[in-house]
Amino acid sequence: MGEAAICKGDVRNMTYQYLLQHFKHFKLTRSPNLFLITPNILDISEEGMKTFNEIVDLVHSLGLKEGIKRTQSGGISIKNPKTWIDRYEITRSGTAVEILFCYDHWFRFAFRRNYRKDQDKINGHRAFVKFLEVSRKFDAKIDDLRISSEEGEAVKTLIPSPIIDISEGVKDQTLYNVHHIDIHSSHMAGVAKAFPQLYPAINYCYENRHGAPIYKHILTHTWGYMQSQYSPVYYQFSHLSKYGIEYTNRTVNDLTKRLTDSGRRVLMHNTDGIWYEGEIYHGAGEGKALGEWENDHTNCTFRAKSKGAYEYIEEGQYYAVVRGRTELDKKKSRERWSWGDIYHTGHYDAYEYDPDTEKIYYKEALE
Repeated sequence: MGEAAICKGDVRNMTYQYLLQHFKHFKLTRSPNLFLITPNILDISEEGMKTFNEIVDLVHSLGLKEGIKRTQSGGISIKNPKTWIDRYEITRSGTAVEILFCYDHWFRFAFRRNYRKDQDKINGHRAFVKFLEVSRKFDAKIDDLRISSEEGEAVKTLIPSPIIDISEGVKDQTLYNVHHIDIHSSHMAGVAKAFPQLYPAINYCYENRHGAPIYKHILTHTWGYMQSQYSPVYYQFSHLSKYGIEYTNRTVNDLTKRLTDSGRRVLMHNTDGIWYEGEIYHGAGEGKALGEWENDHTNCTFRAKSKGAYEYIEEGQYYAVVRGRTELDKKKSRERWSWGDIYHTGHYDAYEYDPDTEKIYYKEALE
């Protein structure tokens, strides 16, 4: 059964009968399988937020207890029905908030982007499953790299943050002769360097990334899913994810030192890229191969509002980079934005989960 879209209309008087009539649900069995209890997707919007919060209110009104016992691998424990019947749980990840509950049927709702509605988008699970397929084609024996879920969950806490920052004195300044260095598929290149048996599969995806979008998605999405609690990962590849970002950070720091030592001014870091001012830099590691770097933007006019919002002009063409969806996006597409529009975006659409109330709230995420 596919993912259900959000039900349109006013749901502020949510009832259990309403859920049964309008949303996907599953019969009780003695051996519930989380993988088969596919979620109803609540779009990341005000409507999706209201629906999620009404479901939370309904769950509380039904008197369901908090907590569903899980197995070591993240599934639903089937040993004792009392550990899941008349119970609910809410889980969070970096991109979603999900509620799972069991009354006289199973229900699962996820407040996140609907990937099936956006067919050009591939989520981490689908990218990782495809990566497993490619790896096995190259006899990479990727399953031999699994560690225990407990160890993997501990490793996840040690994964460093990406380098995203803006240098002092850069904000709101119009700068010229600005360039950008990009490290090619840096995270997955780091995984390939740390685990050479995966290099053929990762390099295959890299070399075919323009011919088939799925390979590009593998390179961009698999790294994050390697630290997931969900099937078929169960935290057991968290160390691969850790090696990937550590490689990226080392490479960024090394290039930053080389740029600074050569008299160039580093303006911003954006995970696997560097904006800098001065003469175009060339040096060791430059090239088109996996993990090498290139100047992908040169001789730009550049201005940054913040580390997450900047604009530049290259060869007469204007580009805006702003994280999240803004009020201005609702009025005109970014292809129609012009110089200075990053200062007139309005608020950013952002939603925040409050564990105390177990509800999602709208907030203005101002830069």
